[in-house]
Amino acid sequence: MDKIWINKKKGEDKLIAIGNNCIYKVNPKADRVEQYTNDLKNGTVSDDVLSIPYSYIKNIQYQEGKQYIQIFFGQESEEYIRIKDDNKRNEIFKYFKNNIPGTAYQFEEYSALKSGKKPMIAVILTSLLFAWTLYLSIQIELGYQYELVGGSGHSITGLVLALANLGVLKVVLIFGSLLSIGLSSMIRKMRNRPSVHDIVILRG
Repeated sequence: MDKIWINKKKGEDKLIAIGNNCIYKVNPKADRVEQYTNDLKNGTVSDDVLSIPYSYIKNIQYQEGKQYIQIFFGQESEEYIRIKDDNKRNEIFKYFKNNIPGTAYQFEEYSALKSGKKPMIAVILTSLLFAWTLYLSIQIELGYQYELVGGSGHSITGLVLALANLGVLKVVLIFGSLLSIGLSSMIRKMRNRPSVHDIVILRG
């Protein structure tokens, strides 16, 4: 085995190793850590040790501020290597970058727009539903009547009509709360923009 890291903090992966063109991870009980460490040093890999061959890996990603390194492999699989110590996490990622052959390193600091894209879309969609529901609610309070054609009560139209029948005040309160949560999430993500380190495995 080329390198082994032993982690002792609660919530961390106990043993991380690299060698034989694989990344290994295992979480034995405390009284068996030494035995597993010696086995790995001697090249013995038991069935309960997770091994990810380099040939399966697509990329290895580390986002600053997160307490894990993420490995993407196979078709849609991913695995987390959890290390709470910043220095050790950086050391492990750097070792992967320098010792796994046939890789390219990328670094990206997300823009504000990219960081807040998902909550921004949610806010836009919620705003459109709010406008639609509020319009119907005002019309209903003015005496207009609406009914579903086809009886599809579980559709978006059915949901909007059900909310509209609650009255203007309740509609404003419900959507006001949803929009407040969405806007807070969007602002928070735009302020705390991720910095992502990425090791990409080159094929062929």
